[in-house]
Amino acid sequence: MFFKKQIYLIYLVLFFISCKPDSSLPDPLIAGWKGESVCELLEDNTSQRILKCTFDPGVGHERHFHLPHFGYTIAGSTFRIKDTTGTREIKVETGSYFNSEGTEWHEVLNIGDRTAIFLIIEPKEIKITLQKQQQLQQKVFYKYHFLVVLLLLKMPLMLNQHLLKYG
Repeated sequence: MFFKKQIYLIYLVLFFISCKPDSSLPDPLIAGWKGESVCELLEDNTSQRILKCTFDPGVGHERHFHLPHFGYTIAGSTFRIKDTTGTREIKVETGSYFNSEGTEWHEVLNIGDRTAIFLIIEPKEIKITLQKQQQLQQKVFYKYHFLVVLLLLKMPLMLNQHLLKYG
């Protein structure tokens, strides 16, 4: 019986280690290209964070995530973008803008012949809300796993009781 408990404890430790959520992707400020930064921090205050990202021809942005943000194109070019939907090429026009609800991940490469420059504006209120949501999701995730572990621990006992009762 003591040996069975040790096996269950080892199983539980391995279970929790293997189920740890992955949050290893950098945000756009931290992500760069071949060890060089492509974004600079213009402003970081209580209400917003503003980045200026510059991509010379042949320069990209390694895989990273985005929180919800507004983007404005100071200077456009042609990009190859890879994300959860696949790979595509798009021409981004100077003066264009976009709103994003956030990006799980993407990586980009300037395949055009012009330097591209973007402003990325991240509202802090959304960022705080998103952080709280992620914390709540993590708590639910661990509570769920705790319940699964409890069930796994009780299963042998329930099976033994069933076998004793019904043979």
